[in-house]
Amino acid sequence: MIYYKNTDPLIRNLPIGLTPKDVADPYLVLSSFFAHSEYLPRHRKRIKRWLIAALDSDFKWKHAKLLQCLEYFEGLARLMEALWLINLGNDSFTPEDISVRQDDDKSDVWTDDVRDEIRRRNNDDMDFHPDFLTMEEEKGPYEVIRNFFKGQDLFDVKDKLERWCLTAISYYIERVIIDRYSLIGIFEQINKVIEASFIITEVRELKAQAKKEEEVGYREL
Repeated sequence: MIYYKNTDPLIRNLPIGLTPKDVADPYLVLSSFFAHSEYLPRHRKRIKRWLIAALDSDFKWKHAKLLQCLEYFEGLARLMEALWLINLGNDSFTPEDISVRQDDDKSDVWTDDVRDEIRRRNNDDMDFHPDFLTMEEEKGPYEVIRNFFKGQDLFDVKDKLERWCLTAISYYIERVIIDRYSLIGIFEQINKVIEASFIITEVRELKAQAKKEEEVGYREL
């Protein structure tokens, strides 16, 4: 577990789960989070399972699933650390940036990796649309990240994740009490920032993809 509990203000928000390379470019963490078929539908499914596990005191994990749960919470904490750094950088998208997600007839545009995933698993592309973001939030994913960290810092977020994780695996340890209303609020917040992170990753990769295609076109002329 990488949840760091020291409340010293000097190290309270230190991203200790990230490598120096990740700290230099936190977008690498976002890309890794959604790589190797770990796309939005799968993340939603896992987080919902944790919500159920935390709410149901009789929920029992198989050993392998328990280890996956712990590992995934670590990965989620790393994502929060990367988003914290991105938030400090005050990045944003222009309307032109966001427009790469739709073509001229307003049909959805996906990166090659996501299109391959949709075909391979026979997913409906609607599974890759945000469920928790409003249409306005979908156009401003960085603002979603900024709002997420308003009133709470990285330490607060990781503390909430840790309490959620411990409650979800409480069959194996002394039960950690977490208010159900608070848990559902955390569940919704985490889903929103994951969806915002997915959009940020898609836009950045679509722009890079378009730039590469443009360079290839110029070389062929």
